[in-house]
Amino acid sequence: MDINDLLSVNLEMYYHGKMNFIVGLCEQMKLPEIFNMNLEKNLG
Repeated sequence: MDINDLLSVNLEMYYHGKMNFIVGLCEQMKLPEIFNMNLEKNLG
């Protein structure tokens, strides 16, 4: 494993961590429920 492989793995872990953090924040703010309520109203 060379330095480029290590960099790739570290960047991948970093971005996965950021995505999980953002998803967690959205869930705490109840955004999925808000989106679902608005979609259900528009679809009937």
